[in-house]
Amino acid sequence: MKRTACAAALALGLLAASASAQTTTGYLYYAGGGLAVPGNATAQDGTLTGDNGVFSVLVADVTISPSSVTVGNWRYAAGVTLGNPLPADNPNTSPDVEAYSWMFLENACHVHNGRLYVGPADWNGDGSRNTAPLVAHAPINGDGTLGAWTLSDLFPTPPADQAICATALVDFGSSAYYYVLGGTSSGTNRTLVAPILSGGNLGTWAASTDLPESDWFNRATAVGSTVVHASGNLATAIRQAHYATANSGNGQLSSWTSAGTYGAGAKQWDMAMASVRSAGGNDFAVISGGNAFDGKTFVTQVTGGVPGAWSETNALPTGVRRVAGTGAADVMFVMGGTVGTSAVTAGIDDVQVGRISDSGVITWATSDTDVNLAPMPQARSFGGTAFHVVTAPSSVGEWMQY
Repeated sequence: MKRTACAAALALGLLAASASAQTTTGYLYYAGGGLAVPGNATAQDGTLTGDNGVFSVLVADVTISPSSVTVGNWRYAAGVTLGNPLPADNPNTSPDVEAYSWMFLENACHVHNGRLYVGPADWNGDGSRNTAPLVAHAPINGDGTLGAWTLSDLFPTPPADQAICATALVDFGSSAYYYVLGGTSSGTNRTLVAPILSGGNLGTWAASTDLPESDWFNRATAVGSTVVHASGNLATAIRQAHYATANSGNGQLSSWTSAGTYGAGAKQWDMAMASVRSAGGNDFAVISGGNAFDGKTFVTQVTGGVPGAWSETNALPTGVRRVAGTGAADVMFVMGGTVGTSAVTAGIDDVQVGRISDSGVITWATSDTDVNLAPMPQARSFGGTAFHVVTAPSSVGEWMQY
């Protein structure tokens, strides 16, 4: 049974006391992934893959005020009976018939200019499925539902299965670029970039500056024109972060520069990573959770495009998970996830919300205890999450969609 978490709500409110009196509202998405309990599937999810993968997208209404955060009214934004499931087949490769899966999207889901972007994607435990070496995108309707999906060009080969990787989206206003960094089970250090064209489609994929090491289960986020990258499962430089600057004219990245290490200990991978901006206008990159199952959270303030030292802040309240995360205003959302290695055997439905102070301290609340935060209607893992701003404060300036 849930209880009213007055103390948690008060803490969130106190941290935001200096925020604009206006309110940010928007839609919070959870795309694809797999179900822990196949019996929880609905007609919208499509025929499950052999590893309980789904072809639907969930959406919730969100309000971020100076004193509180609410998440509620979960429903389907895309699904079979809505006529817009994530595509298993690629119409651009006819007569070939694919069997795409839409898992391992934790760091591969973004919103830009009224469209949801998802991919690349892969499968977990169902060898009959194919890697989706591309990005699918759909327009966001006024009620939060999605329109029809469009697929980008396939990534150039080799490698043939670049997924389970880091991605980032950099928005210059007059231009924007989608980045795919590393990936594949054997690991690659390849970085790809494609421009987002005026109609929302992705342009031609091009190679950009290679990562310092081959990797997968790595993570990235964009803070302005800076891409901050965190090492994952294969890199020998344990918990090492790097950053590069994107060129507004062609999207090419500068050389990678060390951004220090996030925490200490064994390798950290499959964690949530996103960007947030405090009420006072300070920009942060946040890393939270991951395979260590301790829920630890690390932040770095990015000033003038340069990350500072990483510091450890409060851990996730229900910790232990490999997980997806996204940011909006001064709030980090961490959703779903797994405490195991398979979507078939594990999955979580809770939503964890962290509000960041100007000094980089995050105070968390969870749907386990806070009635303002509704859990997802299904326990899902290996899906991706993104936030679409409907209205946002104008006094802070340069609000971003992550």
